[in-house]
Amino acid sequence: MKKLFLLFMCATLLCACGSSAPKPTEESKTLPASSLVMKGKHAKLFKLAKDDYQVSLVNTNYGWQVRVKMTIANQTAFDDIKNFSNYKCELKGVYGSLINSSDVEVENLDMDESDWNDLLQEEVGEEASVSGMTWGYKRFDYESAKSIYDKTVGVQISGLELEQATKGKSSKLIDDETQETIDEMKDIIEAEGEMLKALKGLL
Repeated sequence: MKKLFLLFMCATLLCACGSSAPKPTEESKTLPASSLVMKGKHAKLFKLAKDDYQVSLVNTNYGWQVRVKMTIANQTAFDDIKNFSNYKCELKGVYGSLINSSDVEVENLDMDESDWNDLLQEEVGEEASVSGMTWGYKRFDYESAKSIYDKTVGVQISGLELEQATKGKSSKLIDDETQETIDEMKDIIEAEGEMLKALKGLL
């Protein structure tokens, strides 16, 4: 009888423990603008348009992910950049990181670079919704993603630097042709000079 009672108590405790375990649930929180850091040579082209942004824990076809979503504004026109002709109107490569309370990177973010490049084409003051997410190939389980989400107190966006412009082959050809014309003109002038000297000698 005692054995049966003990077995019943154990089963009850196991059920209680199982029911108290947290169920996988999607979550969302907002972080203040002060927790967002944007880095790069041309980071001042952009600014956060609102007082906060969103960080979410979501379940996807690639497992659980932590995602960020924010509204970014264009605060400087491309043509107003110093030496803007030296650059293309596109960024080299934007990437992000989730940051914990010790300013240490918790996990990397895959950023949609096209959102930023599209904003570059707009006038000053225009806004766009940009997003990032933990890499799908890592296929985080709920516990891992939840831990990342709970530790995240800030986001860092890096790589905000414009692509360097390159001179095309056509420009090089024009330069070569111009130099060739100059050389030919020099030869003609020298030849004419020699002819004038010869004529003066005959007079």
